[in-house]
Amino acid sequence: MVVAVLVVGSATTTLRQLSRVMLDQRNSQAIVDLSGARPYALWLLGPGVLVAAGVLLALIRQESEHRAEANRAKWIYQGSSLLLIASIAFDPLAGFIAYVAAHAIEYFVVVYKTTQSRYGKAVDRSTFLGRVAHRTAGRLAFFAAFTAAFFILDARMRGSIPGRGYDIALYSVGILHFWYDSFIWKLRKPAVAANFGITAPAPAPG
Repeated sequence: MVVAVLVVGSATTTLRQLSRVMLDQRNSQAIVDLSGARPYALWLLGPGVLVAAGVLLALIRQESEHRAEANRAKWIYQGSSLLLIASIAFDPLAGFIAYVAAHAIEYFVVVYKTTQSRYGKAVDRSTFLGRVAHRTAGRLAFFAAFTAAFFILDARMRGSIPGRGYDIALYSVGILHFWYDSFIWKLRKPAVAANFGITAPAPAPG
């Protein structure tokens, strides 16, 4: 992702590509600022490509050494994610929208399947979600209501928070989301969980 952003910042065609769409003054100024960082992006692009290539080669080597037990679905997921990120370098706006949309769809699927496996077998009346998510219709209704509430909140907050405060809050939450993702998805590994003081529960007797 860093390399893709550096490519966008160092390319001379960025302004022309983004001028195809109607942007408000705030976003237009952000694009101008991005193009102004071109000398720095050019200087960082080479080292960034070398680091990214090294990480990619190390990952391929690690996966190839464990081909027998490797998860092919994981390969497809990683490959498709890399292609989406690479598309940002060729078309920043379309590529970024596609990447964010794919990530959102992925989360809906993951959360839906988790809710189904946790609450779909029996009614759990101790929690609201347990009572609602027992049936497929209940789960779909819950996600639809959550999505509608988010869009309403987004529309109201955008108009009530002055200046760039809303954008700062929104993007800060987004950055934290990706940051925490890098830890959460690995907490199932005991070695990673131990770094955060999380210990695996002792097996039940008998």
